[in-house]
Amino acid sequence: MRSEWRLMCIFLPLLLLSHQGLRCQQQPEGVVDFKVVGKVKLPDGQAKDWQVCASTLIYPALPKDRKAIIGVAKVREDSSFELPVRAKQNELIFICAYFKGVLSCSSVTPIRAPNKSNVSVELPQMHLDALRKSVDFVILKPDGGALGRRVKAHLYNLYGEVSASTNGLVSDSTGRLHIDSLPTGLYDIWVESVEGDEDGKAFSRSVFRGVEVTAGDETQRIELKLSPSCSIRGR
Repeated sequence: MRSEWRLMCIFLPLLLLSHQGLRCQQQPEGVVDFKVVGKVKLPDGQAKDWQVCASTLIYPALPKDRKAIIGVAKVREDSSFELPVRAKQNELIFICAYFKGVLSCSSVTPIRAPNKSNVSVELPQMHLDALRKSVDFVILKPDGGALGRRVKAHLYNLYGEVSASTNGLVSDSTGRLHIDSLPTGLYDIWVESVEGDEDGKAFSRSVFRGVEVTAGDETQRIELKLSPSCSIRGR
């Protein structure tokens, strides 16, 4: 009996310490697990391809490294969402909606993480930008003629480069850049020559600011003329 009691006295504290250590591994001190709940105002009534994310920074497009995202959830058919989040107590985080990985700028909502776990933070209705089914950005010569060559374009919204994960977007051989499913709003476009192109031509970088993408089910054609100072050189 005494030996059993001694064993209990030895192993019981060890079991308690082990249990406390496991709890610390599961949830570090000062970190809380909670839910963000709310509804979105869908631009076309369709929840497909919309998701809501939580992060400590505002990303213009969802990064490949999802470690930067501390919570993600799909929008349900009834336009509601329930977003599980793990963050530091009172930490500033941003709740943002993305369509096919591209940020809807009007959705950005800052909140503070609560001071305790297992609570819900309810948001007011989140408004989303309308959508354009597809856009053709057509790069032209200064005189309005067809460029007749490929270009690389970098697309920026209010919060940064949308095309950063692909290191820019390359047009077709005429200078036409086609993009599907783009949230409406103002974009900046930085255009440059494609490095290593076979035609050996190059031209100075050109920036088009405040290019407006509007809502619609058809392809929007946006013509962008290079400035006269943006000379093409080469063979």
